[in-house]
Order: sequence, then structure tokens, then C-alpha cells
Amino acid sequence: MFRTQFAVNGIPCTLWGEQPSGKVVLAVHGNFSHKEDTCIAILAEEAAAEGYQVLSFDLPAHGDRIRNEKECHIIQAVSDIQCIHAYARGHFSEVALFACSMGASFSLFAFQPGDFSQVLFLSPVVDLLALLRKMLAHAGIDEEQLSREKVMTTGSGMVFRADYLDYLKQRSPVVWEGSMGILIGRNDSVADYAAVSAFSRQYGGVLEVVEGAEHYFHEPEELQTIREWLRHSLTAK
Repeated sequence: MFRTQFAVNGIPCTLWGEQPSGKVVLAVHGNFSHKEDTCIAILAEEAAAEGYQVLSFDLPAHGDRIRNEKECHIIQAVSDIQCIHAYARGHFSEVALFACSMGASFSLFAFQPGDFSQVLFLSPVVDLLALLRKMLAHAGIDEEQLSREKVMTTGSGMVFRADYLDYLKQRSPVVWEGSMGILIGRNDSVADYAAVSAFSRQYGGVLEVVEGAEHYFHEPEELQTIREWLRHSLTAK
């Protein structure tokens, strides 16, 4: 597929699709991913069939930014997402959102109700605070200790920051409105199937569950499931 690579305020971006249509899907990738990951390439192909281009970008310390940045802090991630969204709003008449895993987490803090014509979440982490607390417990770090130390690094190199935890404790995710589709694996222990199911019920999302699948969709049949989900979701607004 035709791709145009450029930067917005220094943030590496890819615009997928050759024919301008006025409609775009803003794609926010997940952790350990990048702006041209397989799921985004699949999105671009299916979105093009419905008259959309796709605008993707690298989150901090991911993709083309990994050489110069070491961490993906939520404050910077949210700011960057809002920056790219502002660019999309200025160049397209209709903007939809696709967000995966941690990209969905950041999006929940970056946007306002009604920002998008449609929202599609793949394996979304809808309770980032709960996940962070689980990771702290696994590392043997309590919140008071982190608050005192400000920054703590585990033996495996994982970095925990007090201001990251404080950000999540002091803010609530946006209340979503409008068309929402969610795809998740039944055995997803990262996004937490139960939390995503409750989120979907609360906000009226159309939840589709893949039996036997975990957090990371990568097997050929799982990638085909993503394709089929996008195909019918993008046409079901």
C-alpha cells in the first residue's frame, strides 16, 4: 500500500493510502510496537476499502524514536496523541480512532467524548492503574516506597516512576460516546477480559471475543480475525 512518511512536531508519522478522501482513521499502536505494525497495515487495507486513509505515528521510545528516547511516559504519550489528533482534525473532515493495547490506555486519557466518528479498540487496557499496581506488586514495590524514592528500577531494567502513578490516580479516563467496537482474546491477562467486558457494558461497545486468544494477536488465524473484525466494524457505523 502507498505510504507517506513525515513528521508532525518531530513525531514520526505514516499516512497510508494514496487517494485523499477527507476521512481518516487515527491509529495508536501498543507497547513494544510501532506505527507500521502488522495490525495497522491490516487496518490500512480494510480502511481503504471504506474510503479512509490511516494516520499512524510512533509513541515515545517506540519505532523511529527508540534510538533517542528511553521511556514512554504517559504524560508525553498523551501530549503526542493530542498533537497528532489536532493535525488530523485540521486536515480531514472525519476522524475515527483505532487503538491497540496501551495505545487504548493513553487514548482514554487523551480525548474527549465525541472526538471521533467511530472508535475501534484491539486488546485495550482499559484500567491502566490496576495494571500498574499489579506490576508493582509483582516487582515487590509498594506505592509508598515508590512515592518516597520517586524512581525505582528493577533488576530486569523495568522503571517505575511516582509521577506516572500519580497521573493515573489523579485522573479518570474519558466517558466514551458513540460507535465503539472492541476485539479481545478470552485469555487476555494483560488487558484483563473481565475489565474490558465491564467497560464495554458501561459504554455500550460492541464486544467481540476470540476464544483461546491471548493479548497479542500474531498467529495467522488471529490476524485474519482482526481483518474480518475491521471489515465488518468499519462498515457497521
